[in-house]
Amino acid sequence: MNSVDLNISKSFVIKIADLYMPYLFGNGVISQKPWIIIEHSDSFVIKGTFHGNLSRRGGVAEIEISKKDGRIINYIKIGAILWNDIFINELRLNYSVRKK
Repeated sequence: MNSVDLNISKSFVIKIADLYMPYLFGNGVISQKPWIIIEHSDSFVIKGTFHGNLSRRGGVAEIEISKKDGRIINYIKIGAILWNDIFINELRLNYSVRKK
């Protein structure tokens, strides 16, 4: 079986993120654009931009996409839970889809 190596570019990964983000996190994630793109040797990490008030509840979506084949390696929803303006806990849901 031949191995695929797409060598995905930064500009193309933005298009992939535009498809994956709403699928994973719902259409509301579009409000987190522009995406923050962090390039690693074998993947891109794409994060939403937080546009909210830091004294209120909120968070951003994050996915990691393989440069080689465009698959999702990891995705996370990060947020903070606030009660009466006092920080209670950080909510971090991490969904790993790495092959073992």
